[in-house]
Amino acid sequence: MQGSLPFLFRRLAVSPTVSPVYRTALSLSRRPISVTRLAPAFWNPSAPSSPSTSSSVKSVFQEENPASTSSSGLLDSLEQELGQEQDAEKILQNKRSVELEQKESQARAVGQSMGAKPVNWKKQLKREQRTEVPKTFSFSTAAFKISPRKLGLLARLIRKLPVDSAILQLQYSEKKAALRLKSTLIRGKHHATALGMNPGKLKLQAVSVGKGKYLKRIMIMGRGRFGVMHHKSARMYFTLTEGQTVAERQEVYHAKALEKIRKQGPHAKTKIHTRKVPMEWVKQSHWRW
Repeated sequence: MQGSLPFLFRRLAVSPTVSPVYRTALSLSRRPISVTRLAPAFWNPSAPSSPSTSSSVKSVFQEENPASTSSSGLLDSLEQELGQEQDAEKILQNKRSVELEQKESQARAVGQSMGAKPVNWKKQLKREQRTEVPKTFSFSTAAFKISPRKLGLLARLIRKLPVDSAILQLQYSEKKAALRLKSTLIRGKHHATALGMNPGKLKLQAVSVGKGKYLKRIMIMGRGRFGVMHHKSARMYFTLTEGQTVAERQEVYHAKALEKIRKQGPHAKTKIHTRKVPMEWVKQSHWRW
């Protein structure tokens, strides 16, 4: 295979197994290099490029082109630039790994000082790196034994209320399912706060009830008769979003009431109601149904 093979030489120049430095050198060469002398350097793509292979290719290029001293200088400069880029990438990788280790050590120290349980620190770091705060947060209870009609009464009670007001209503409700809903709502509030939402502005945007399984059972009657009874189950879905705080809503209400009084003139009959109920007036019953 001695002689000039321009088409094979061009394929070697653009082969992905050849480094960029030698692609540039091959493209700068004006006359073809003997392919048999370069064969050991290129015919084994799976083998890693070693210093001996690169030096042999470089020596072959210089022997075939003794007058091209500027090309060898270009090769050296290209090799130096590639080495500098690789060193910079290694420095960046080491810096990132050191920063991650520092964050993990700080998080572990804080958790141990607070006496907290072990946490998955990778998930914690991902959570801290989130920049976008979700607009809504949805969660639900598990299906439990209750009629959807009775659960709908509690849904209508707390719908469109702030989270703290809804928790207070469920705390003093006489419904048996109120305690379960209260614990679920408190847990959902904590999860939404962990995602970056403001706990003071959280309110219930939507509260809905879903039906669960209806288990059929035989109801034995007298005189050989029987009936079918249904054991119902249901679940409740919550959607939290950020809205106005209680203080902001009171300011808007007072501003509207004062504007109404100002329009009525000196003999105004409109009164401003605060709608605040003292906690001493609230009594909790000792039975639940």
